[in-house]
Amino acid sequence: MQTSAKVPLCLSLITLTLTACVTKVPGQNYHLSDNGYATVISAPHSKLTQQQREELESRKDSSSFKPPAEYYQFKEEAQKLRDILREKEPDNFTEFRYEWEPEFRHLFSFKRDPQQTLARYTSNPIFESGIQRHMRSFLEAKEKEIWNVLAPDGKVFALDVINPSGQINMMKGVVEISTGAYEDKFFGLPNLETYRNDPDIEFTFLERRPSHEIIDPRISSHIKLFLRDNTEGEEVVFASQTGTIQLRNGCFFFKEKGALILFPESSNLGLDQDGYIIIYNGPDYITRVGEKMRYYTGAVPVVKPDLADQLQDACGQYPVVKINDPKSDYIAQKLDEY
Repeated sequence: MQTSAKVPLCLSLITLTLTACVTKVPGQNYHLSDNGYATVISAPHSKLTQQQREELESRKDSSSFKPPAEYYQFKEEAQKLRDILREKEPDNFTEFRYEWEPEFRHLFSFKRDPQQTLARYTSNPIFESGIQRHMRSFLEAKEKEIWNVLAPDGKVFALDVINPSGQINMMKGVVEISTGAYEDKFFGLPNLETYRNDPDIEFTFLERRPSHEIIDPRISSHIKLFLRDNTEGEEVVFASQTGTIQLRNGCFFFKEKGALILFPESSNLGLDQDGYIIIYNGPDYITRVGEKMRYYTGAVPVVKPDLADQLQDACGQYPVVKINDPKSDYIAQKLDEY
C-alpha cells in the first residue's frame, strides 16, 4: 500500500488483542489497515441536517403558540355541536378536531354528505365539514385485529421475517403498518394473505435493492461484512438505550457489549457530507460509526446459528447481537428538546 501521501496512525485495539497499523483515507474520516479494511474507533457527533434545523425552528415557534380568538370564542359551542352529532349521527359523524394550519378552523368530519349533514345542525360559518372514511373506534378495532395476527400473545411471531410498527391515520381513514419486511415474505406468513387487499390497512414494505445501493461503492471494498437480517432476538427492550458502534478491520462491533453486530434488513451504509461512515435507515435513523448512538430494540443475542457463524467466521469468535435502527444520540437529544 502506498502511504507516502498519507499519515500513518497505529491504534492498539485492546479488545481484539492485536495492534494494527492504519492509514487515514484522504478526504474521508476513517482509517485503513494494511489489508485495506476500514477502522473507526470514535467519531464526533453527527450534524443536524437543514431539514432538522428547520424542524427545530418550527418547534421553537410552536412552543410560544397562542390559539386565535376564534378558538376561545366558539369553543363551548363547538363542543356542544360535537356532542349533538355523536348522538344524532352515530353512523355518519366520525371526528371533531381543531386544525391550526394553514388557517385555523373547527372541522367536523363525516363518512358521507358532510356539507349537507353539518348544515342541518348549524349555520355558523366558522364551522367547516370534511369527509372521513371511519370513526376512530373502527380503526382502533382494525388495528387490534391486525396486531393480534402479527403479535399473538403480545410477541411478534416472525421477527426473522418482519419488524412491524403501526399507527392510525385518521386523515386517510386507515391503519398504517410498516412491515419491515419484503412483500412476498410478509404475505407468505400464516393468516396474513387475507389482509393483502384490505382497504382499511395500508402496508409498506422493504424494497429489494442492488448491493451498491445498500453499501456506498466508495467504501464497499473497505468493509469485510455488513450483515443484515430481520432475525429474532431473545428479548425486546422498549426503553431507549445508548452505546457505540465501532468498525474494526472491516467488522462492526458493539463497543459496550464486546460483540459483533447484526443489523436489520432496512439498514444502509454510506458516507456523510464530512466523510464519516454512517449507518442509516431513512432520514430519521442516522448515526456515525464511532459516535454515541441511541437504539430502542436490542441489543439481543442472535439465535440463528448460521448468521452468527457468518459473522464469527469473518470477524472472530465474539458474541453476536442485533440492534434495530440506531440513530445519533446527539441529534435525538436535540430533537427531544422541543
